[in-house]
Amino acid sequence: MEENHIVPNFIKLDIEGAEVLAFRGMRSILASERPVIYCAVHKDSILSMGEEVESIKKALLKSRYNLFRVMTNGDVLRITDEFENEDLRKFTFLALP
Repeated sequence: MEENHIVPNFIKLDIEGAEVLAFRGMRSILASERPVIYCAVHKDSILSMGEEVESIKKALLKSRYNLFRVMTNGDVLRITDEFENEDLRKFTFLALP
C-alpha cells in the first residue's frame, strides 16, 4: 500500500478466526493511519488457532482505540470488560481512534 500511497481509513474484517493474526500484521497501519475498524470476532475459530480473543483488545487498546460492541439490533455499547466475557461465540465490534 505504501508504494501506491493508498491510505486506509476504514477496515472491515470477517476472517473466521484469523483476526488476531490480521491485527498483528497491521500494527504499523493502526499506529500511523488510525483507520476505523469494524470486525466480526469468531471465538471458537480464534481459540482453535491457538490464539486468545483478548489479544485483539490488547492490541487495539495499545494503539489507543475505543472499543464498542455492535448489537444485533444496531445498538452500540462501549466495551469495558474483557472480550472473553462476551456471551456469544461470535460478536461484532467497532474500534474508533
